[in-house]
Amino acid sequence: MIIDSFSPVLPNTALVASADAFFSVVKHDYLNYRKRGMFLEHPEKCMLVYRLRENDSTYLGLITGLPGEQYTSGKIKKHEGTLAASEQQQLQLLVLREAVVKPVLLTYPAVSSIDEKLQEVVDTQSPFLSIEDGESICHELFEINQGSEAEEFFKSAFAKTVDALYIADGHHRCSTLALYNREQKAKGEMEIPLLAALFSSKEVNVQAFHRSIHLPVDLSPLALIAKLSDLCEITPLSEPQLPQARHEMTLLVGDESFSLKWREKVFAARESSDNPKDKIALDAGLFNELIAAPIFGIADVRTDERISYIPGNKGLRGMLDRVQRRTDRVGFMLYGIEAEDLFDIVDAGLIMPPKSTWFEPRLRNGLVVLEV
Repeated sequence: MIIDSFSPVLPNTALVASADAFFSVVKHDYLNYRKRGMFLEHPEKCMLVYRLRENDSTYLGLITGLPGEQYTSGKIKKHEGTLAASEQQQLQLLVLREAVVKPVLLTYPAVSSIDEKLQEVVDTQSPFLSIEDGESICHELFEINQGSEAEEFFKSAFAKTVDALYIADGHHRCSTLALYNREQKAKGEMEIPLLAALFSSKEVNVQAFHRSIHLPVDLSPLALIAKLSDLCEITPLSEPQLPQARHEMTLLVGDESFSLKWREKVFAARESSDNPKDKIALDAGLFNELIAAPIFGIADVRTDERISYIPGNKGLRGMLDRVQRRTDRVGFMLYGIEAEDLFDIVDAGLIMPPKSTWFEPRLRNGLVVLEV
């Protein structure tokens, strides 16, 4: 993979009184913030080592620029489809802001030499930018100067040892950049790089998206459980808990909770199929196919307003707040996958089911900006 230094625009920390408020609104008001001096151009092209400290977790990655053609040629691999309406919306925002306000999150099979070099950078340098984001989050950036030994190492290491990058978060931003660069090329103007944060498979945490679904008036909780019992082994829980293993889910109905495990017949039907997609049997795909559509009548899980999604990082409490003591909603908590599962699926030419993965870390809007 080809990576390169870029010209970052960074927050003027002297004017950031509340990081949470700053990051929350900059997406909508970047140009105004820029005019008011709340962002400053970094004086030199560089790469950035990014360390995120969040509660008890630490994530370490590299923020860099990549040629956009690596996405169009398939070297940057996607696991979701994109929507034309969302691409158009993203394109309008890019043109209005005149900037990319957040890197896309890309992952790759871990390479020990790259991991060690990233750690060496943070062990031997002080961050040139550090922002406390609430009580338990700290963003730190370390500079890799253009032409330095460290920059040459990262460029060489990615070129020699990383054959592909996988989109963890930012499918529409990647496809939007491709549209933008196509227009730039047609006008004879310079294309822009893809601003990306690269985290190895050791540094990403892949969690599930949980589901909160509107319960139809003609479907009682008892009738729902009866329908589910044909697909799943159902065990009452004394108290709500997250699913403990793959192919397990937790159902939340009112103040009650149940453990669901797919019955063997669900997998047997797929083993005999000639369609390679059926062999994957991810819980999110099984849920969309066997529960969302036939039981709740939700054909398009990406756009139907009867279903909403709670990222796995919200934990059990985040789900309970959405569905507990709600007679009109039920909740399904799913189990996450490993980064290697994603690599296998994408390399097989398959697409992940919609809303099947939530990746950590998540970068904040406005932490690192690329102007166009």
